[in-house]
Amino acid sequence: MSLAMVRVAAQKTAQSLLPDLRAGTAALGSMEELVHVKVLSIANAPNPVLYGSISSGEARPTGPSRNAINARLASILWNHLRAMRPALTEELVEPVFEPRRHDLQIVNGDQGEPLLLVGGRRGPSISFSHLAGKTWGALSAGKASIGIDAACADEFRPPYPLLRAFAIEEFAACLAITPASDEEAAALLWSVKEAAAKAIGCGFRFVDPLNLVASVPRDADAETTFEVNLVGRPLKRLPWMAARTVSVQSLNIDGIWISVAMTDFIRPYPSTVSRLTA
Repeated sequence: MSLAMVRVAAQKTAQSLLPDLRAGTAALGSMEELVHVKVLSIANAPNPVLYGSISSGEARPTGPSRNAINARLASILWNHLRAMRPALTEELVEPVFEPRRHDLQIVNGDQGEPLLLVGGRRGPSISFSHLAGKTWGALSAGKASIGIDAACADEFRPPYPLLRAFAIEEFAACLAITPASDEEAAALLWSVKEAAAKAIGCGFRFVDPLNLVASVPRDADAETTFEVNLVGRPLKRLPWMAARTVSVQSLNIDGIWISVAMTDFIRPYPSTVSRLTA
């Protein structure tokens, strides 16, 4: 499938969807799919996030299949956000996106991060994660950069090298939350770190997991609230993160850890937007 064909398919999908917040159902052509979309307030973050999941039919879809699934979920989240807009302040939403029309595109930024275009203009921050036959997505309801990641214990069974990804102190904090299993603690901590890396806008392309230090703030309302700070050499490339903390909220849904991260910094629009999200 060519790039143009995938974009057209994404636009048609977006235009075919109507929001139904009460039933949580989106019409997808001739198919009906149950979509769970919820609003998440992240501790110490200024804006809420919409998140949800759909079945991908594959453990980890790739290529055009992945692009189509991401586009479908983006359309669902976007339509829910449009339905919510009367409840949001003009100040919160309008500076982020003022589309002349509502056709959607998902493209890659210069670091591979997904960007949502609405009517050809930059929309709110969006992020995706694929695991165990589901695609999870998160959409910012304000001016912030977000990331989402899903992880499960099966990915971290021995001989997974825990100390190559996690510091002892942060792993101990997660083990206190999931005392029954090292693998469960590792899944939680990995989802926190990868969600934070996505919110920063680079993923793990040039940031090592050990460069992201996760901690539980003392005033946290929930034990699965985290703060993540970037340390070490990557700060030379990302100096704006020296004074910023990424806020993360984690949830356990059907045995899968879902972490959603937010930072108030939004990277400048890339000069080259080259390809659809892979």
